[in-house]
Amino acid sequence: MKYFEKIRKNISYGLGLFRNLRIFIYDFYRFSKYSNNPLNCYERKQLQSKITISYHDLERGLSLKEPRPGFGVKAATELIRLLNFYFDKFGKDDLTDNVIDVLNEWISYNSNNNKCLSIFEGIRFELKEKCNESLTGGTVTYRDFKPEIHSFNYSAFVKSRFSLRNFGPERIPDEVIKKSVEISIYSPSACNRQPVKIHVLKNKSDIIELGKLQGGTNGFVESIDKLIIVTADLRTSIYYKERNQHYVDGGVFAMNLLLALHSLGVGAVILNWASDPKTDKQTYNLLGIPKRETIVVRIAVGSYPKNFKVPKSLKRKPDEILVWH
Repeated sequence: MKYFEKIRKNISYGLGLFRNLRIFIYDFYRFSKYSNNPLNCYERKQLQSKITISYHDLERGLSLKEPRPGFGVKAATELIRLLNFYFDKFGKDDLTDNVIDVLNEWISYNSNNNKCLSIFEGIRFELKEKCNESLTGGTVTYRDFKPEIHSFNYSAFVKSRFSLRNFGPERIPDEVIKKSVEISIYSPSACNRQPVKIHVLKNKSDIIELGKLQGGTNGFVESIDKLIIVTADLRTSIYYKERNQHYVDGGVFAMNLLLALHSLGVGAVILNWASDPKTDKQTYNLLGIPKRETIVVRIAVGSYPKNFKVPKSLKRKPDEILVWH
């Protein structure tokens, strides 16, 4: 009987491997078909994504405390190339208006840089002629910012949140982080399995080291007071069809955590986690996170400085994402 039981387990294990391979191939095919690959990178949606990545590089750089003079020449050059291609193929829209506004602010910031002016000054007016009057890109300057939540209006509260990449010197008390997690615990999750774990990095050297591994914190990593790592425990996923559920639950929790931090007067910026296996292993070893947990996202937090800028970050219109059935 033990012999047959062993055979049964081996067959079951083999079928499980085959099933996992089949799912992997399915996901790989779907991602390859619809992602930004060389076969479709100049379709409208894919091109919009490439343009958005390029212009946000400039927008994000402008929002830093002390942007490096002349930064972003490569990104701006690529952005103009993509933008002109987009104009020729699809014409102007809200995205192109936003991009031109970002480019205009970037050129103005580098007005004393001869290299930037020689390349881009003539392009500024050419692009201006192609856009509408309602421009939305660039940065917004704040002074002595405090979230207005005395008379609560949820719509106004959510719209007042922004990504901060220039933190002040004041430390954020541990109790404030704990309070934000306490609020976020009410986030929904599949069958209330609550797979999320919150790892808080307080050691500056660990924060800097993780920034080097993954990136996304150039220009402001030294100002980060604490770095929150949102993970989801894979052991809560029971069925193979739930292979993406931990990302969903972790993402929902992360958004509620951002809003909770905002309600408590804490500045924050969400940092994605797009790593290869090597970076994953290095991070697990650095932080001691159990490998059964999937890293979903990082959130850098800190206090508000007296004066700072943030990207305007154009948002899509409801009709562009709303589909009635």
